Amino acid sequence: MLKSLIPAMMIAASLPALAGSANGRVNLIAVQPGVIVIEIANQVDRPACATMTGFTIDGSSSEGKNTMALALAAASQNKSISVTGKGVCTLTGNRENIAYVVVVN
Repeated sequence: MLKSLIPAMMIAASLPALAGSANGRVNLIAVQPGVIVIEIANQVDRPACATMTGFTIDGSSSEGKNTMALALAAASQNKSISVTGKGVCTLTGNRENIAYVVVVN
């Protein structure tokens, strides 16, 4: 029986962390040193590391600056966005890193 459990445990350990997502209006855009935080009300499927709501992105990168501009534009026009996370929390340790953001309507 132990022989059959070892392959199953190896497969489970190799699976990526559960990535979170959210769809809706932007509740918060915050800029911390080097990090941008974006919160949407209905965040679901957060990874274990994401003990706080919201998503983060590196504010010093062009990707981060473009994401912030997109979130600000959506918020100012009262449009919804869809955010998908990477399943990791490397920027703040307690919020999930952003994989991508899409303006929904």
